[in-house]
Amino acid sequence: MRVIPTFLVLLSVAGCEAYEAYRESEREYDQIRHEAAEREKRLIAEAAEAYAAAAEAAARAAEKAEEARARLDAGQAEPQATSGKVKPKKNEAPYGRGRPTDHPPARWRHKVKLLQTQAEGGGLDQATLKRILLRRINELKFCYEKRVHELNNESFGGTILVGLKINPGTSAEKVTIERSDMGDAQFEKCVLMTFRRIQFPRPESNKVTFAKYKIGFVYEKSYR
Repeated sequence: MRVIPTFLVLLSVAGCEAYEAYRESEREYDQIRHEAAEREKRLIAEAAEAYAAAAEAAARAAEKAEEARARLDAGQAEPQATSGKVKPKKNEAPYGRGRPTDHPPARWRHKVKLLQTQAEGGGLDQATLKRILLRRINELKFCYEKRVHELNNESFGGTILVGLKINPGTSAEKVTIERSDMGDAQFEKCVLMTFRRIQFPRPESNKVTFAKYKIGFVYEKSYR
């Protein structure tokens, strides 16, 4: 019977212990990396919700301001019920002579419009896809207005066609810009990040959905 030297036995035991320690450290590293990825995903989602809330609050404030301006304009346009000629106020030029304008200065409006929705693959239908995106339209508007401000270009606008591959009950597995005439990579990146954050429901068919969204980013002048 062959006897194994003691130092070989000890060496083998030490090697096994070292290997187990290596595997344990590897598992700990994977766990830390997974937790960091989850934390980053959670922070991005919270930031997106904050952006959406801020954009919605800004939109409501803008609507209230427009309503107040419209009421003010309507009040100024109403003729005064007086007998005889209407006399101008003190230090005010008569109507039509020296009066600068009958309209307030023009201002720009920037809007996001869902122009078209397509669905293929037998998963989610067009109505569901449209409803989901309209709930997140303020996030796209935030991207748009933010980029307009950064570029200092009120006439920045165009259309984008976004393609998605959506697995059942998850966010989109693949999001791409299939066509764009915006000509701005940074703005398109913000649009892609918005779509990647969207969680889609699980369809009854449990099939993959191939979706396309055509979105218009439009600007117009308003005198109200």
